[in-house]
Amino acid sequence: MPTCQSCQTTWSYKEAMKAMWTLDPVKTCPHCGARQHISKKGRQRSILVTLFVPLVLLGNIFFDWSVGTAFLWLALAAVLSILLTPYTMDLSSEEEPLF
Repeated sequence: MPTCQSCQTTWSYKEAMKAMWTLDPVKTCPHCGARQHISKKGRQRSILVTLFVPLVLLGNIFFDWSVGTAFLWLALAAVLSILLTPYTMDLSSEEEPLF
């Protein structure tokens, strides 16, 4: 779970999910109001979790699933990706370049 770099408070799952769904790249700490950014490491981890969804589509090639089964696996992978993303968030007080 993300931890604020200013007040060292760990965000709850609900607070992390709420921050994840905002389009603003700057996240505001719900405890101290400090401006936080998702760190380079946190963005890289969330990309890896998100890449799990297209890998499920490759499973259709190797296992020759029916359309219904492929859709079910894709939906499950998407839901798991969304639910696991708050655990990959890592906060930084300064904006870091991705590469």
